[in-house]
Amino acid sequence: MQTRYQSIFETSIDGIILITDRGVIEDINKSALELFGYEKDELMGQNIKILMPEPHRSDHPGHLKRYKETRKARIIGIGRELEGMRKDKTLFPFQLAVSEFESSGQVFYAGAIRDLTEKKMQEKIIEGYSEELEQRVLDRTKKLEQEIQLRESVQKALMESTRLFETIAQNFPNGTIYVLDKKLKIIYVEGSDLRKRGINPGSLRGKNYLFNASIHQKKNWNQNFWMF
Repeated sequence: MQTRYQSIFETSIDGIILITDRGVIEDINKSALELFGYEKDELMGQNIKILMPEPHRSDHPGHLKRYKETRKARIIGIGRELEGMRKDKTLFPFQLAVSEFESSGQVFYAGAIRDLTEKKMQEKIIEGYSEELEQRVLDRTKKLEQEIQLRESVQKALMESTRLFETIAQNFPNGTIYVLDKKLKIIYVEGSDLRKRGINPGSLRGKNYLFNASIHQKKNWNQNFWMF
């Protein structure tokens, strides 16, 4: 039975470390050694805090003492994400699950360690894509708002211009008033001559002024026009 447990212990893909109730490393498997970059004889008999960065290194003895006195677990039986420190002093994230057991009247703790380095890198990539997408949406929304504001400003200006043209036309009883764009398209037209001849001014809007110029000349209409 002991041989079977030892085989599982050594072949586990997760790192496993056994420590005493004083934090002394009693055993450590191959996966944990690879994670932390040590040889087994370098860690056997060492305190587990050798694998911890500050402030966890200084705090760990106090955590063990409080747990033995109060039995209130902060990690044991709960699990937690922590940082480990390799032999070369570099840090890496891992998930730790700790269980407690007794053997020959002595208390031991078994810690199962799963490296989260790749998972955290993927989360950062996804987070980066999310932030980029969010920024694109914000930029597009801002651009649309600006376009809407511009369109509303143009519409407001056109409405004001139309009211101005209507006022002028109403006070210009003889002749016809045209407002043309740069391509000589009629954007506004009004006048008593049109009305007398039964022509709806709206039917001329959007048409080219020169297209009707010969007709206007033959009729000798009085014409005023503005160009924009």
